[in-house]
Amino acid sequence: MTDQPLEWLMEQPAASLILAAYAEREAQLPKRPSKLALAATNAAATAESPIVPAGEAESAAESDEPANEADNADAWIPRVSAIEGVESGALSQLHGGLIARGLLKYELFGRTIGMRYRLTPEGRRAAEIAPSTLPVAAAEEGPVENEAGDKEAVAA
Repeated sequence: MTDQPLEWLMEQPAASLILAAYAEREAQLPKRPSKLALAATNAAATAESPIVPAGEAESAAESDEPANEADNADAWIPRVSAIEGVESGALSQLHGGLIARGLLKYELFGRTIGMRYRLTPEGRRAAEIAPSTLPVAAAEEGPVENEAGDKEAVAA
């Protein structure tokens, strides 16, 4: 086994499918304003509002803490629990490999929301590069078993 993420992805083509699934879901997330834009908005609102002392608003704008845990969790993706062509038992090990290689990060948002995931910048780059460099193993393997135990052809 290698420590180089792209080489590992070539050895584990199913991991690139997981990366692609997260990249697809991440692209569907609503765009969020940058921290700089939020700080500017907060500063402007503070200047107009006599209710909040300026020092408190500035410290809130500098804070990385979300105002609401659920709002912050919306920027993260629920765990990918099934991918066509990947055995469900292998998903945990592959998630761990992606996290260990710095391609995927996770956050625990308490008992009600649970674990959420997000691609790292390296993971986004790998998701763009990996499909073009990986062998097409799934299409060459032929039929696979579905959840009912029946054999079916893999879609190319």
